[in-house]
Amino acid sequence: LNPGLMSDGEQMLLSLVSILGRFAYWWVWNTLGWSPGKRVAGLRIVNADGGVPGLESGFRRSVMSLVSELILFAGYLWALRDARNQTWHDKAGGTFVVVAPAEDQRPV
Repeated sequence: LNPGLMSDGEQMLLSLVSILGRFAYWWVWNTLGWSPGKRVAGLRIVNADGGVPGLESGFRRSVMSLVSELILFAGYLWALRDARNQTWHDKAGGTFVVVAPAEDQRPV
């Protein structure tokens, strides 16, 4: 698609579809507690009890990921100064990123 050939309305629709697509991708993986990239890196997302985040936590985490991205990734950088190394989306979802158990570190 050539953006120069699209109307303003078409460009806005394409942007909205892109944002919603990223949100859906994040929601699925944040709900499950891992993504293909996290699996390769040997990481996992867990709730405070060490379990799978679930739909509600995954949703909150995904919303805040989007907010953080829109604010120049400030929520990601927050982890550098946070005592628990949590990003804004970790705090919103009540989650932590941890090293995955050995049985979870298999190829995708």
